[in-house]
Amino acid sequence: MARRWAQAEANQVVWEVDATTHLAESAAGQAVSLITPDGLSRWLHPVGGNEFLVSLNHRLDPGRAAALDAARVSTAPAVSGTLDLPPLGRGFTIYAPIFRDGQIWRYVAVEYLYGRLFGTLVERLRLAGDYEIRISVGDELLYDSTGFGVPPSTTRAGLDPVFTLFDRRVRLSLVTSDEFFRRNRRFIPELALAAGFGITLLLGLSVHLARAAYTSLRTAEISNRRLVAENEERRRVEAMLKVSDECLRLALDSTQLGVFEWNLASNQVYYSPGLWSMLGYAPDAIGSTPGTWTALIDPDDLATYRDAVESQLSGRESFIEPEYRVRTGAGSTTAPRPSPPPPPAPPPASSAPSRTSPNANSPKPPSANPRPPPANSPSSPPARTTWSSSAPPRAPSTGSTNPSPASWNTPSRRSPAATRRRS
Repeated sequence: MARRWAQAEANQVVWEVDATTHLAESAAGQAVSLITPDGLSRWLHPVGGNEFLVSLNHRLDPGRAAALDAARVSTAPAVSGTLDLPPLGRGFTIYAPIFRDGQIWRYVAVEYLYGRLFGTLVERLRLAGDYEIRISVGDELLYDSTGFGVPPSTTRAGLDPVFTLFDRRVRLSLVTSDEFFRRNRRFIPELALAAGFGITLLLGLSVHLARAAYTSLRTAEISNRRLVAENEERRRVEAMLKVSDECLRLALDSTQLGVFEWNLASNQVYYSPGLWSMLGYAPDAIGSTPGTWTALIDPDDLATYRDAVESQLSGRESFIEPEYRVRTGAGSTTAPRPSPPPPPAPPPASSAPSRTSPNANSPKPPSANPRPPPANSPSSPPARTTWSSSAPPRAPSTGSTNPSPASWNTPSRRSPAATRRRS
């Protein structure tokens, strides 16, 4: 503005337009005046409300005179100290020299009010609702948003910076208001306490989970060891059973014993291979039901066999030893258990087969017990339709000490055609 007014064509109209624009933009300016080098006011805008400036001699005020001298010496704008601008309050003045023909022709002076300046800044920065603001220049408090005389709060957080502005120490105090404190309060102690409880709970839960995991691991290890031991024991027992079965099989094969087991619950019968070998059957071609055995019994002895089995199943007898005849694989009949040879008898009148005993001309049994020859061997006697008795499987009964499976003795080494079975 001082540079434009330094031009010769500038007149009062230009001065009013520039002064009005400047006051509107600054929002804190009060008046613009044109001052002579002697400090006298030659022009003022606006006059209303600033009548004290019309006849004011700026050289008579020490603060204004110092600012005029500073502007003259520096040929640049200078700011006065704090001034009393009646009746508006405290403020300051900025003086800027206007040069024409290399000489100071006039000074342009702009009056500012502290209250209006700081109020405009607080409003534009939107600090009034959140903070209690106090501004001091030097030791003098010039702006208080809460009203002068109200002591500042010492319990709420705030800022209190000090800085230098135009060679003046300015102190700005910002204290949070009650509304801002309620709206933005952070419950740090409560939050720290809750966080402590939460961390303690998490640590306790972690320790509990770790102990539970360790216990589960130990339990699993113990269970695994127990299972390994049980498996080893089972393998050992199975190996022993296998050896025992093998020994039993060898014993049965060497002694020509036949064994069967009858499971009454499932009505299944196990026949040992030696039994079928004794009778001349292939073990794999025979079924595993009770009817398989009864189909081989002589029809004349079947009723006796069934009566004996029924007496044991009903509990009347705990041990039975029926005698009956069975059919061999070659079509002849034999008895699975040996019987003593009968007394000599005259030869029969006809060649019909005998139902009771072997031929009188059959050889006497040796004192030893050699292995009998096969049924179709040339050294064996001719097959005859002679039936002998056999023992059925015994069913379990109350108080009986005999097991349910039944076993038979080996065929007679003295007379293959005359053997019996024992249950």
